[in-house]
Amino acid sequence: KFFILEPGYIGFEETIYLVKESVGKAEIKVLRINGADGRVTVRYRTKDIDAIATRDYERRIFSLKNKTNKDIFSISKTVDQELVFEHGEISKVIAIPIVNDLEAEKDESFAVELYKPTDGAQLGKHTKTVVTIINDDGTEN
Repeated sequence: KFFILEPGYIGFEETIYLVKESVGKAEIKVLRINGADGRVTVRYRTKDIDAIATRDYERRIFSLKNKTNKDIFSISKTVDQELVFEHGEISKVIAIPIVNDLEAEKDESFAVELYKPTDGAQLGKHTKTVVTIINDDGTEN
């Protein structure tokens, strides 16, 4: 007998996520459907829309500040990581820290996209999602 392996399709559960800035993190669900055979991986990365990595989400890697605590030099980076689905796993959650800066500002968004699935897995229907950070520090909007 032959067994057909079904590693599945990987995609986001939702195409839009709303998260309050004060919550501290965006939790983005990734699903593996139509099969869960074997260990597979997929990469994910963030892309700024009008939210800026390290200022609005994620963490700053390095910054040098002047006497008034303003950045004069910083190294920051968007997320680019691998998500691993073990045999039989059908869902994962990507947690992206949200910076709660206590400033009244407009709602801001960034995208998260999936790419480069491995070991027979394929990308599903929703390979990109937009996370909107809802300002709950003040009244500007």
